[in-house]
Amino acid sequence: MKFTYKTTAIACIVLLALFALPALNSQQPAPLTSYARKQISDMLRDAYNEVKAHYYDTKFHGVDLDARYQQFVAKIDSLHDAGGGIALTASFLDGLKDSHTYLIPPGKPGDFDLGYRLALVGDNCFVTRIRPKSDAESKLHIGDQV
Repeated sequence: MKFTYKTTAIACIVLLALFALPALNSQQPAPLTSYARKQISDMLRDAYNEVKAHYYDTKFHGVDLDARYQQFVAKIDSLHDAGGGIALTASFLDGLKDSHTYLIPPGKPGDFDLGYRLALVGDNCFVTRIRPKSDAESKLHIGDQV
């Protein structure tokens, strides 16, 4: 059997994955703190209050919004992480079956702006946008291949 660069790379990726899987499975998410549960409860309550106050259909498409809210409040205690709270709130809003009523989750704590945007075109990556007055403006140009 002839080993090419591609087969060697695939073999390395498979071996790394086999060694990494047990480590990933052993990491348990941190339990949800009472503060996090309060934040999830507040987020769900805010979504409920906004819909109740500003939704265009006062009958909520036949959905009993108060009962639905109480059902979802009861689910908070069974959550294991903050992501579950975001999904719970999104699911609450999804019950209206309205494409204009949805949750935009908060950004991740590590999100930051690099000052430029990249896009793949075929097998190549190009700079497509540069924020004015950023450090990237002096070093990159739109169309540069990365």
